[in-house]
Amino acid sequence: MDIIDFFNSDTLELPKTRPDVSFEVFLRSCFEQYLQAVAGLKSTDSVTLGLKRHVSGLEQLCQGICDAVSVYFEGFPGQAYVYLEEALKHIDQWLMHLISRDVSGFLQHLYRIRCGILEPFGREDLFHIPFEKRHLVKTQRYSIPGLPSLYLGGSVWLCWEECGRPDLDSMHMARFKAVGEVRVLDFGWRPAQIAAMIDANQVLIAAGGEHAQFALRQAMCWPLLAACSIKVLRPGQPFVPEYVVPQLLLQWVRKSSEVEGLRYFSTKIRQYCDDPQAVANYVFPVKQKADNGHCPVLQSSFEVSEPISWSMLKHADIAKSNSRKPPSWEIQLTESVRVPYQRTEFWECEAKLDDFPCAKL
Repeated sequence: MDIIDFFNSDTLELPKTRPDVSFEVFLRSCFEQYLQAVAGLKSTDSVTLGLKRHVSGLEQLCQGICDAVSVYFEGFPGQAYVYLEEALKHIDQWLMHLISRDVSGFLQHLYRIRCGILEPFGREDLFHIPFEKRHLVKTQRYSIPGLPSLYLGGSVWLCWEECGRPDLDSMHMARFKAVGEVRVLDFGWRPAQIAAMIDANQVLIAAGGEHAQFALRQAMCWPLLAACSIKVLRPGQPFVPEYVVPQLLLQWVRKSSEVEGLRYFSTKIRQYCDDPQAVANYVFPVKQKADNGHCPVLQSSFEVSEPISWSMLKHADIAKSNSRKPPSWEIQLTESVRVPYQRTEFWECEAKLDDFPCAKL
C-alpha cells in the first residue's frame, strides 16, 4: 500500500459509522486497523517514512484516547480530560501545526440559522446562547452542556443539513464575518481529500516540503480526528458516547491561548465537495465568563447581519452580490443526480445576504 492508497482506504475514511457494538470496542478496532495500515505501508516517500518513525507515539496516542474514554465511562470526566491532554502530547508537534494563523480574512461568509415561523429574531438571537440562558445549552458533538458557544457554517445548505433539514419557511438566517484575530484548529479535511492533494502534487511530496508536512500532520493526528468523527448511533438519547472525545477536545481548545475555535467537517453530509468550506462547521466557545449577555471576546471577533426569514429573502427583489465568485461545487440530490450549488435557492439566499451590512453586537 502506498500513501495515496492509505488515505483513500476504507480504514481511514471518515466519518465512521458505528455498528451496534460497544463504543469502546469500536474505537479500539478503528485504531487497530489504522496501526495495521501504517505497518502495511511500503512506499518510501517522506510522509510514509515520518509515520514509520513515530509508530510508538501513535500507539501511545491511541491508547491514551481509549483510556480517556474508559475513565469517562467510569464516571470521572475530569480525569478523562487529563488522560486526553497527556495523549495529545505524543502528537504535539503535528497538532499545533493544525492551528491556523489568523484566518479572519477568509471567514467573511459564514452563516447561522434559527427556526421559528413567528419569531421576531434580532442579531443577538443569532449569536451564541446568552449566559443567563446557559441552561439551554445541551450536549452536542462540540458542545459541553452549559457552556455557550458560537456555531457557524460555511454554507446555508450545511446549516440546514446540520439542523435536521427543518421546514425552509421556518428558517431565519444571518451572515457572520470575522473582524478580529481568529485562529482555528483545522479538522476540516477528510482523508480522501488528502489523497487527492498528494496525487496532484507528487513531485512536491517527493521533495518533502510543506505539502508533505501537511499530509504527515493529517496522518499523525488521524486517531484524534477519527475519535471526534463517529456518527451517532442513537440520536436523541441523553448520553451520546460519540460526543465524549470531541467535548474533551473542546475543553482543550477552551483552555488554550493559541486558538479561538475549531473547524470540522460535517458528519451528516457524506458527499465530497471540491471546496471543503462548503461542508465546514465552526465552533467558537466563549472565552470570558459572565452572568448575562454575550462573550466580549466573541463580540469583538465577529460581526453579524440582521436575520431575515427564508421566505422573505427568497421572494425579495434584491440584487445578488458580486462580491465573490459563484461556487463551482455541486449538491448530490440522489445517488445519480447532482446539481451545481449556484443553481440552488441556498446559493440565491447566500448571494443576497452577502450585501446585508454586518455589525458587532
